[in-house]
Amino acid sequence: MSVTDFFTGIHKCDHPAALTNFDGARYMGTWYEQQHIKGQFFQADDTVCTTAEYSNLQPTGHFVVNNTYQDADFSQRKGIIGDGYCPDASGQCFVTFYVTPNHTNYQVVDTDYDSYSVVYACGLTKSFLWLLTREAVVSDELYNKMVGIAKANLPTFDFSTLNTRDYQGPKCTYNANYFLQ
Repeated sequence: MSVTDFFTGIHKCDHPAALTNFDGARYMGTWYEQQHIKGQFFQADDTVCTTAEYSNLQPTGHFVVNNTYQDADFSQRKGIIGDGYCPDASGQCFVTFYVTPNHTNYQVVDTDYDSYSVVYACGLTKSFLWLLTREAVVSDELYNKMVGIAKANLPTFDFSTLNTRDYQGPKCTYNANYFLQ
């Protein structure tokens, strides 16, 4: 096993092309999670109403990450605040909550900034995929577009690892900045 294989895990990582014109300022704001993989150690499979709020972008590329969700019973929001850093226009970023990663762990595969973002990461033991949107509830057409983009750019990703689509909608209590009150 090569050193690269050791640090990227025993599973096969995809290497989608880097973006060439990622605009961090346009990426800031609220994103609603539409789907993620099963078995994330940091998020239960039955969470609902998950959002990511990116704010306070600095000229250095650093910004605040505020991820929140509700449990399946739609109880009080929970979440965590972290740090994000996109050092250039590649869309290959670092998101830190507990420990600082040695390599990018948040790669924007594709985004139009206004409606969707497809985000990928390859960790030590598994690959991660997040389908994010600007609107809480989206059409099947937009959802299918994101899945198509992911399939075209992540040829070895195991799409059977995706959790069911997240619930977003009127039962949610959206308040991405609850930590800051």
